Amino acid sequence: MDHTYESAAAGNPITDLPPKAQAIIRAAQRILKRDGFAKLSFETIAAEAGVCTSAIRYYFGRQAGLIEAFVDATTHDASQQVYERSRGEPDPAARVRTAVLESGRLSVSEAYETMWEVLPHILRSRRLRGRVAGLYKLYGEHHEEVFQGDGDSLGEETVRSYSSLFLAALDGTSIQKALDPKGVDVDAIFALWGDVLAGSMAPSETDGQGPAGSA
Repeated sequence: MDHTYESAAAGNPITDLPPKAQAIIRAAQRILKRDGFAKLSFETIAAEAGVCTSAIRYYFGRQAGLIEAFVDATTHDASQQVYERSRGEPDPAARVRTAVLESGRLSVSEAYETMWEVLPHILRSRRLRGRVAGLYKLYGEHHEEVFQGDGDSLGEETVRSYSSLFLAALDGTSIQKALDPKGVDVDAIFALWGDVLAGSMAPSETDGQGPAGSA
């Protein structure tokens, strides 16, 4: 019987999958990077991974399940590591800067760039849109925890807005870098972005409420 792939957003990291399933995902990543989405078939993946097509169906069901797994493999486990490193920082400002810098570097990694090969197909599928939206929600919750700091001075809505803005900056910078690899200095952009976020989320010196400088 074919399996139904469970998204990492439900708490199932790619590293928990059997070795053969992980090899299939890595093969799909290589094909996407080398040849693009048009060449991503069960036959080409099976040949690349050295498995039979029935093994792909066994672990992932149809192509949608494999794409979900690919997105998870590209983003979830590495993002989780960034989140855990950020939470290990004792100082709130250091937590924010670590999250921003490390996430910025992740967003322009080779694995992340292949996401743009599958994004149009994700947007056309209601199921895939929902599953990837679940990943975004998970990442947003992680960043909300990082951005909240040690108190509740910012408020949930403000922290949620910061998190959404930050995720948009990650994707936007990744696209810019893919279009102009030599013209986009990712470290400089996210170093500045980290300073802006850390500073703007500091409590006001006058009343201790809200972002710095707010009334």
